[in-house]
Amino acid sequence: MELVQLCMKKRGIRFFAKIPKEFEKTIVSSNYKSYNTKERFLSELARRETEYDMILITAHGAENKIIVPITQYDSYRQEHPERSNDKYRTYISLEDTRFFKNDFVFAVSCLTAQELGPAVVENGVIAYLGYDVIIENLFNVSDICMSSRVRELYEVVIKRIFVKELVQAVTKFLTDMQNVLMLKQWFALRLEKGLIDFFSMSAEEVYAAYGIGINKDIWNRNRQKLQIQQLNFLGEINRHLIIIGDSKYISLYGIENGCKLDKQTYNRLKAVSFDNKDYEKKFKYELEHLIEVQDEKGLY
Repeated sequence: MELVQLCMKKRGIRFFAKIPKEFEKTIVSSNYKSYNTKERFLSELARRETEYDMILITAHGAENKIIVPITQYDSYRQEHPERSNDKYRTYISLEDTRFFKNDFVFAVSCLTAQELGPAVVENGVIAYLGYDVIIENLFNVSDICMSSRVRELYEVVIKRIFVKELVQAVTKFLTDMQNVLMLKQWFALRLEKGLIDFFSMSAEEVYAAYGIGINKDIWNRNRQKLQIQQLNFLGEINRHLIIIGDSKYISLYGIENGCKLDKQTYNRLKAVSFDNKDYEKKFKYELEHLIEVQDEKGLY
């Protein structure tokens, strides 16, 4: 089992580029691969089609596809002159996702849980976690009438919080052998806590934590308005982080990597059932094998 990420570094989401470096610092680094082109990403998935991997997508999304911004010199403009006003083009279509089969997909992308998620689950993905709304305004507050310095500070900090909590939530999901529902709830909870902690800081504490200076009076005059708006917005998008497929799905990562099991965890995992019975059979087999190995070593 591997964690395979499509990490796009495009306009509006360049901060996603920091995610691979953060995963490299975690316990799952040896089972982690990151790609920033669909060709290499899909090629890797095609090679591992029966491995029950976790796919992490951090990219722009639309209802039924992964998209990328159209740049000034993009050949798309010459090939489709009738679409000269388009800002985005299709990058990964539903047809491209045939290699997602038997995997768990977590898509940090706008809107994909509306159509792409249900479609890939129908085509064999075990579970899909993603958003069915636009999440861009969590990171971009340029339209809010307040000090530009406060807006800039917020946008830097929320991106750092998001990357940190995403990496920690995925790592916890894999190593603690929790299900998709727990991943969703943990990630949403930690994001909210991170924002609340940030807005509770003084200007001095902000500088100490993030190395960014902000005038005390400007910060105090503006942060409450920003806090109310952004926490309300975060609460809304957290409600639209949707599970499609088997919310009981638990990754094989912990079992395949010999994580030590106590009796309580073993009993919990032994009792679980999955919608995909082939996966359930493999999961239970690997679980019993791990217990046999640990029993022989006196670890269980």
